[in-house]
Amino acid sequence: MAIIDGTGPLSHDESYKEHMEFTSYVIKRMSTIGGPRCCKRNAFLSLSSAVEFPNKHYGVQMECSPITCKFSPYNPTCLKEACPFFSKKGI
Repeated sequence: MAIIDGTGPLSHDESYKEHMEFTSYVIKRMSTIGGPRCCKRNAFLSLSSAVEFPNKHYGVQMECSPITCKFSPYNPTCLKEACPFFSKKGI
């Protein structure tokens, strides 16, 4: 979003508000799924949000291919079916 707005961490215009709304949007998505924490799931949520949010708020159309996690066999605390990226196929 900083690239779209041409801003940086010290910007004090309306873009700061938009950037914080994006951060809140991603954190809200993470919180609705719950824990335990999963770095892959949070990264996938962040990436898919990075496509959705600009589409809605900036009119910037981007596409996101379906994301399927292949790391669940390596994560003993995986949420399995409760995770939107879970695949029974694994790796």
